[in-house]
Amino acid sequence: MTTTALSAIDATAAQEQIARCLGFETKPERTSFVGELVRAVVWALTGGQRPVHVSRLINHAVQHQIEFDDVRDGNDASARETIHSVLEALTDAGDLVELDGGLWLPAVSRLVPLADVNGALLVGGIPTRMLTTEITRTISHHGVFRRLNVHRLETSVLSLPTETLESWARFPTEGLDDWASELLGLQLPEYEEIKDSTLELYRPDLAKPGTPQFKRWYSNVKSARYLARRTRIYGVREYRLVEICNGRITRMGAVFVPGEARRLMYALDARSSNSTIARWTYRGSRADFITNSELPQAEQRLFAALGTLNITDRVYERHWTFVTGSELVLNRLRNLKIEIRVTH
Repeated sequence: MTTTALSAIDATAAQEQIARCLGFETKPERTSFVGELVRAVVWALTGGQRPVHVSRLINHAVQHQIEFDDVRDGNDASARETIHSVLEALTDAGDLVELDGGLWLPAVSRLVPLADVNGALLVGGIPTRMLTTEITRTISHHGVFRRLNVHRLETSVLSLPTETLESWARFPTEGLDDWASELLGLQLPEYEEIKDSTLELYRPDLAKPGTPQFKRWYSNVKSARYLARRTRIYGVREYRLVEICNGRITRMGAVFVPGEARRLMYALDARSSNSTIARWTYRGSRADFITNSELPQAEQRLFAALGTLNITDRVYERHWTFVTGSELVLNRLRNLKIEIRVTH
């Protein structure tokens, strides 16, 4: 008869063991851990094919998150909030797919080659622990993102489809001005004006040179077509194209999808010869990018995969730090017609 002996281990050893089970060689940063945990839970509950409801998904993930954080008071509210946040981040990154009715599935796993960068993004719902040791050793985790050094592997070892960076980040296929021309040229439905004092118009032509975008909104109008924003109840903002004639709105377009209005702001800045100004500073092996205007979502998606957004005391300031991919990032900023002031 064999006797099984159990021995207790401390919290640190338990956390390291959980991390190893998820494919990490050492204890990871918290967001990277939760990202990998959620991928593993979704994969286990769906088998890669059958959707799982978000409530079941979170219930399974919460206990492991609490164990990793060594929470002993039984309050799982913080863990649930973290997992909700990571679920959204993984969906935006292309690792998970949200269906109607609160159902989730892992996305198809693929590689996104990064031009001018030594490697590719590993995107999709397959957990790292499901990959071969040869592949996992080339993976570096950055938040919810996974970077893979493909140059250290034979192509045949990967056996994964590829997706272009433009498709993954959801960049427009046209240049900024051509994209804006097509958008601004759309036929707008007629509009019966309703008095609304919260309507503001984006007017870079009236702003001082280099003014941040949040200071380029005015109520001054003349007969023309504008990007407008309206603040709804509870502070929700919506962006639309409007056509104004003799001081009245005569036509109005549909609400812009998230990020589309921001890209149009950069196009309008360039057309008014009043581009925003940003600072790019090289500090040894890293580069810092500071701007006072928000970036479109596609650029934010790429920058989050390559760098780190640092929160500052200034509400409208965005401070990004990159240790790799500088040319790739700069090309995207130039595409937005931002005036970049480089220092060393």
